[in-house]
Amino acid sequence: MALSYSELRGGVTRTTQFGEVRVDLSASDFALAPDGSRFYLAAARKLMTYDTRTLSVIREFVQDNRGAGLGNVEVGPTGKVYFAAFPSGVSPDTWVQDANGAELGSVDIGDLADRSIRISGDGLRILSLPFRLGLKVVTSP
Repeated sequence: MALSYSELRGGVTRTTQFGEVRVDLSASDFALAPDGSRFYLAAARKLMTYDTRTLSVIREFVQDNRGAGLGNVEVGPTGKVYFAAFPSGVSPDTWVQDANGAELGSVDIGDLADRSIRISGDGLRILSLPFRLGLKVVTSP
């Protein structure tokens, strides 16, 4: 989808739809890269990366631990991609990749809820709302 804005005549926003992506019905969360070039979809045991211009799949990450799917995905201010299992029950349950898909590390937050992670403004911390605990903050890989 193309997006344009004009200040003429009081400001007009226009969008043009390029198409649509058929997604897995088990999709739980999605996030958009800061530059708008990619979007990420957490569905079942996969994290899919799509090009927003062509709607083609750029990358597919498959979480191979049994018992949990991916229910969280966020993009931090530096372009790192954070994604986590839901329901938690695997260890580690949260992974971090750079914008190109290279693994940067993982952490175990524990007891994660669906769509419950956020990234601090400096990208150094992962914040979450686990089921049984209050706000939990861990250092990002």
